[in-house]
Amino acid sequence: MKESFFSETVLKKLHDFAKTIKGTVLFKDHPEYDNYRNIWNLVIDAHPSCVIRVKDAQDVAAVLAFSKENRIPLVVRGVGHSLAGYSAGHDCLVIDLSALNRIDLDEESRIARIEPGATWGEVAEALQPYGLAITSGDNAGVGVGGLTQGSGMGFMVRKYGLTIDLLRSVELVTAEGSILHASQTENADLFWAIRGGAGNFGIVTALELEVHGGGELLGGFLFYEGANASELLEIGQLAAKAPEELTTIISIMTAPNFPFIPSAHHGKPILRVFFCYTGDLKEGEKVLAPFREIGTVIADSVGPKPYVDLIQNLGKQRFGYISRNLYLQSLNLQTAEALVKDIHEIQFPSFMGIQLRVLGGAMSRIPVDTTAFPHRDKPFFVWIQNLYMTKEQEEENRVLNHRVWKTLLPFAAGADVNFLGITEKDRLHDVYPAETLERLIQLKKQYDPENMFKSNLNICAD
Repeated sequence: MKESFFSETVLKKLHDFAKTIKGTVLFKDHPEYDNYRNIWNLVIDAHPSCVIRVKDAQDVAAVLAFSKENRIPLVVRGVGHSLAGYSAGHDCLVIDLSALNRIDLDEESRIARIEPGATWGEVAEALQPYGLAITSGDNAGVGVGGLTQGSGMGFMVRKYGLTIDLLRSVELVTAEGSILHASQTENADLFWAIRGGAGNFGIVTALELEVHGGGELLGGFLFYEGANASELLEIGQLAAKAPEELTTIISIMTAPNFPFIPSAHHGKPILRVFFCYTGDLKEGEKVLAPFREIGTVIADSVGPKPYVDLIQNLGKQRFGYISRNLYLQSLNLQTAEALVKDIHEIQFPSFMGIQLRVLGGAMSRIPVDTTAFPHRDKPFFVWIQNLYMTKEQEEENRVLNHRVWKTLLPFAAGADVNFLGITEKDRLHDVYPAETLERLIQLKKQYDPENMFKSNLNICAD
């Protein structure tokens, strides 16, 4: 049996250490331990030796020093939404940042200072009264800190770029316990690495992001009868040529038993197409009109909506989640046929979908060496998702997810670090091409030579 890192001596030291910080140390006998030991995904059943809910950067620095001195492995958690389970672990110390959740807006400069434990739903709520937004995650429960160190493929990605493109500076605690600021003009190499390096270089304790117009948008879904490859191709190509104000996400899925979908289509393959148009709403209606002429639209929820209402809120309930992702170099009939192939051969469960995101626009115009995110030239992104409610459903969903993955793998042109699933922790070279990876490795040697930060898509200094 493997010996625990937490000997009686270390545990005694940890109890003494707990008295020296502002935050709270949750040991296994603490009444709140079970609320913080796990993350949202049922695939993960984590039992860390303790969870430390830090209150500020000084707490973070102190915990890092204690971990280093006592050679204790650590996991960093913002709000626990890592698809790959990076924010949970066994026999380790979890640094929980969820209490660092302040949001401050300077309306004049249009800069928001946000702490990493805030969620994107909370950010949207805070900015909505000012008619402002930050294009970010499409789930209200996603944390600011984690997403903004990977990519950030939001609902306005074609108009405003990735979330990392709006990041102006960070406060970060390094492995040595130094509290640094990084921006284009201060620790610029580190700032480059943070934007795409996904938690490998330190613990971000505050972020400054540029905000943009949000307010009322034209958004919602069109539901199309069947899952026809030619119609999928037509929608995708039309969306790619549309003005940058329009971002489009196409889902291949089984029609749910929702009252607004005619019952004759329940349980059958459909295309669900999400639109978000930011700009003049009348112009937006003109842009969307051709989409309503494609195929047979069986339900339509597109209309003026505040940005905050477009963000999906899945609540705090735990559920199972298995996913895989890939970028596409192009979309043609062969690709479209592959995307719809499996749903016509086997019925997808109610909460399974293949998502096709249409990219380009502002995201693609930023020079590729501006950040560590390397996929700006990819016009489409695919996300295979299986969501289920009980542990007993896991194997069925895992097998089906793998089946679809095998169908689409020949078309893969890289992967996105933010969307890596629980089975994709070996895709370092799919996420980073050789030149980008080599630069990241050199910076890892500089900022984290002992690899303290390794509960991530790990960039090892060795």
